[in-house]
Amino acid sequence: MLPDLRLNWGNILELTNLSVPALSEYVNLLDKIDVNCEKILQGDKQIIEDAKRWVYDAGYAEKALFEARDKCRAIRQLFGFRINKSITREELEYPLAYGAVVYKNYIQVIFMLSAFYRPHNEYCIAVSGSADTIFKFWMDQLEKCFSNVHVLVRYRLWHRPHIEWGSFEIINSTWACVDLLARSKTNWMYYQHRPQIEWGSFEIINSTWACVDLLAQSKTNWMYYQQLSGVDVPLKTNLEMVHIFKQLNNTVNTEFAKYQEERLQGKKVGLS
Repeated sequence: MLPDLRLNWGNILELTNLSVPALSEYVNLLDKIDVNCEKILQGDKQIIEDAKRWVYDAGYAEKALFEARDKCRAIRQLFGFRINKSITREELEYPLAYGAVVYKNYIQVIFMLSAFYRPHNEYCIAVSGSADTIFKFWMDQLEKCFSNVHVLVRYRLWHRPHIEWGSFEIINSTWACVDLLARSKTNWMYYQHRPQIEWGSFEIINSTWACVDLLAQSKTNWMYYQQLSGVDVPLKTNLEMVHIFKQLNNTVNTEFAKYQEERLQGKKVGLS
């Protein structure tokens, strides 16, 4: 049975200290998926129809993660992060950077990251302030487990007074976070305060820029930056992306389209 997900930070701290007799060995979650990919590629109609009705059950992964004594070990093994496996010299000499704006379904986000993770690349994840506490907790775990994964996240403030736009409590709550973090033993370099992210809002651009700005200061001399959403499914391997970017030869392929005025959603903005 899964833990109660209606948690506060006290409950989360308890979850990180669950008593487990010994470190577990985990089976890659992809190996537990009962879908016959070989038959699908061969065009087996019955297998294809069965696959269309298949729905992934995240319950096992969630339970395994919450019960794990060593969260990082569980994440690496369950999701098959490519860390010690062979990586080509071509990939090592052509590091890439990835950014994503996310807010829900942490299992899917971890799966996405594991699909193209390489220890020599750089990754930035911007988490919306609207994301629930459990989601933010697991995004934080990613940053703790992988030194090249950087997470920008805004936590809800527990037991804070009611916050109204333009009120002193906005300044007061922000200062409370800065004051708490200033006493941390970690020698952190920048403080990031992420607002709630809504589809089509400026905060999507702002959060994307925050990731680009952070990664631009990385010591890794990455060659290209890719922006993803939290629901993207990579169709190319990291090596294939290296080949594609090399063909671009330091250029950028960008699509332009006429502005969609309906996205203004009633806002009074003059368009000339």
